[in-house]
Amino acid sequence: MTRRPCAEPFFLGLDDEQWWAHNRDPIESTSTFFVGLSQAAQRIIFTTTSQRARTGRIAKFFSMLDEAGVPEIDHS
Repeated sequence: MTRRPCAEPFFLGLDDEQWWAHNRDPIESTSTFFVGLSQAAQRIIFTTTSQRARTGRIAKFFSMLDEAGVPEIDHS
């Protein structure tokens, strides 16, 4: 069976509460993050619960997205 990329995958809860195991195994966590990214055929949508996520355990993910030029939309 061939897996096709999803047109618009979602990362719900890109924050420390949802990625609680990142500190325990950052390599596995980062791999999981990139597997999700690799499924995006056209675009990907991330959600987060607060700005604190940018400075928490997964701040590296946000830095990578910023460096890649991924736009951020604030709907608060």
